[in-house]
Amino acid sequence: MKNKKESALSLTQQEITELLKTTPSGIKKYIDELEGQIKNLSEIGVALSKEKDTGKLLDTILLEAKRISSADGGTIYMKTDDNRLKFEIMMTDSLGIHYGGTSAEPIPDTIYPVKLYNPETNQPNHKNVSAYAALTGKTVNIKDAYKEKGFDFSGTKGWDKRHG
Repeated sequence: MKNKKESALSLTQQEITELLKTTPSGIKKYIDELEGQIKNLSEIGVALSKEKDTGKLLDTILLEAKRISSADGGTIYMKTDDNRLKFEIMMTDSLGIHYGGTSAEPIPDTIYPVKLYNPETNQPNHKNVSAYAALTGKTVNIKDAYKEKGFDFSGTKGWDKRHG
């Protein structure tokens, strides 16, 4: 692993290939970590199936997704009847942010839902990463929003400027 925090499940194919070229102990360590991750995911699955509180359920899902992907932050959205993605939970460890879910802090009123479609053209919103993922069903992993060229992160950058 590159660092202690990084999950075995968050490695890229290239990183896995490089790891497999290393000593047998490196391969054994990687397999052991994967087995631990799978066991942990199974335990989480059982716990989630028993949880009745939606806020706790969504918090747990987001926390585990962040842990598995070694992410600093994450957001859970809910689709609205008017084709928007409403922020339900926001977490960013480096900024000490936890809004929505089980937090006492609600999502700020200044954070508007993400439009899934352009209101003028009715074309899919593929500029916003959350809208793109929701519309296409594809998983998107952004290592650094400040270096990403494929999506518009002006909202994220503005948020960081105001709160970071």
